[in-house]
Amino acid sequence: MGALLEDSAGRLWVGTNGGLDLFDRGLNRFVHYHYDPGNLNSLGDDFVHSLYEDRSGVLWVAPGAG
Repeated sequence: MGALLEDSAGRLWVGTNGGLDLFDRGLNRFVHYHYDPGNLNSLGDDFVHSLYEDRSGVLWVAPGAG
C-alpha cells in the first residue's frame, strides 16, 4: 500500500514502500526521496503510508509498518 497526493501547487507526490517520489512535470521524471540515517532532514522511514497537505501548504508524510 502507498499514497498519492496532488498538492495545491499541482505537484504529484507518490509514497511507496521504498520512499517518496515527486513527479517533475517540467522534466517528465520523478525525483526520489528516501531515508538516510546520516541526514536529519531525510524521511524518517522508507515506507510511506499516507500523505497530507495542511491549509498552510505543508506536506505531512506518515510512515507505516513496512
